[in-house]
Amino acid sequence: MKLLFFGTPEFSRSIVEELSKNHEILGVVTQPDRRRGRGHRMQPSPVKKWAQDNDLPVFTPSSLKDETFLQEIRALGAEVFVVAAFGMLFPEELLTMAPRGALNIHTSLLPKFRGASPIESAILAGESISGVTLMKMDQGLDTGEIFYQEELSLEDKTAPDVLEEMIPLAVTLLERLFRAWQQGEEVNTRAQTGPFSVCGKYDKSSYLLDWTDSAEHLSRKVRAFYPDAYIKWGNDRLKILQTSVHSSVEQDPGTVILTNDEGIYVSTGDGVLSIEMLQRSGRRAMTASDFLRGTPISLGTKLGG
Repeated sequence: MKLLFFGTPEFSRSIVEELSKNHEILGVVTQPDRRRGRGHRMQPSPVKKWAQDNDLPVFTPSSLKDETFLQEIRALGAEVFVVAAFGMLFPEELLTMAPRGALNIHTSLLPKFRGASPIESAILAGESISGVTLMKMDQGLDTGEIFYQEELSLEDKTAPDVLEEMIPLAVTLLERLFRAWQQGEEVNTRAQTGPFSVCGKYDKSSYLLDWTDSAEHLSRKVRAFYPDAYIKWGNDRLKILQTSVHSSVEQDPGTVILTNDEGIYVSTGDGVLSIEMLQRSGRRAMTASDFLRGTPISLGTKLGG
């Protein structure tokens, strides 16, 4: 297949790299360079860097309605557009430009969790199963008709773990569709049915753990926002990387009730959260037992939140 790829982050780069092994990538459309990293220097997106390394055309339009951009895209003659974590809604002209239309890889089982943060939102909602949806794009936000879906488990996984597992699933669904098209098969789509939900982006304020929440919800936040969930530690931050949930005790939320080689046990609004892996600013991640050897914590200490 001759395809034009739309995407921006590392997830997208992994998908287009796999597709390039069997298909002709005519170019990529990606977000403009942004300030990234500790130095806040202008850097290209992972998709743009991959395209440059492979001498492919790169387009970074500020608007998908720009007439010059649309003319350039039309001239490429792509059979289909493939979209994965691109971040801009398509105008009608772009949706209908390629003979096979525009395909989108979405990291949830639509119609659940349409929008910008489907993996984090599924974990926070306590879902045990999520998956990947391959759909035909329309002008709505993740409302297009579905070609295929593939499930995967969310149990005890962080959001980055889940995203990594979704890459081969996404490629498999795309290859399945392309193979059917190349063999002349008619592939039917189905409309999204049932209850739907929409999720927006989470800002950094969401990463702070509030001890008045339940232990279960705090544990989900650690997984959903890994490795950025944190508590306040004086003027510093402690990133909380791994936890487990235990039954409740009668203590004020945020109180340390037990420390041992397994963890730092903290009372919450409902239940006890054991902190098992954590990281101070500028330090390496460590187990609770290693942390306690260098920084003992007395029982009854109130942790920040």
